[in-house]
Amino acid sequence: MNKETKIFYIIITVMSFALIGVIVAFVLVSNQKSSVIQSLQQDIVGANEELQNVIEDRDRYKDEFTSEQKKNHEYRILLDDIKCLTSSDINYSSNSTVSNSLESWIEDTWGSVDKSEWDIVWNGSRTSYHTLTGGEYSYPFIVYFDEEDLGYSNGVFNIAEHCWLDLDENQ
Repeated sequence: MNKETKIFYIIITVMSFALIGVIVAFVLVSNQKSSVIQSLQQDIVGANEELQNVIEDRDRYKDEFTSEQKKNHEYRILLDDIKCLTSSDINYSSNSTVSNSLESWIEDTWGSVDKSEWDIVWNGSRTSYHTLTGGEYSYPFIVYFDEEDLGYSNGVFNIAEHCWLDLDENQ
């Protein structure tokens, strides 16, 4: 073999190795890109699942919130039905102060009061039955005092009008 042929074979060999190196690099880069693409695809699938969960949660909470709004509206209607048209600030210190408060309210609403009396409804409770009279009219009330052990809070039920005179809406 002559010198030129040897150089030619060397050049071909070097170029073959270079080409093999390029092919290997391409395969490695291609595999790496495939791996990155596959990872991104998995991330997208995971993100879509999370988004679907968020949408489902939003819909569920929206339904629950709408349900709560409806309940609150129904509660307000109920309160309007059970509250007297006019109300009064009642002093719940004692039956005497409640009676004085009721007397002021009756005088402002209907007319004068000639007599007021009350009786305890049952032993072991401050709940009382108040009757205020004025002329030929009688104004009966049930008075509840704040008694946590019985589950009561302050309130006055107007028996004649079937409504609560002093109802705490937050109770």
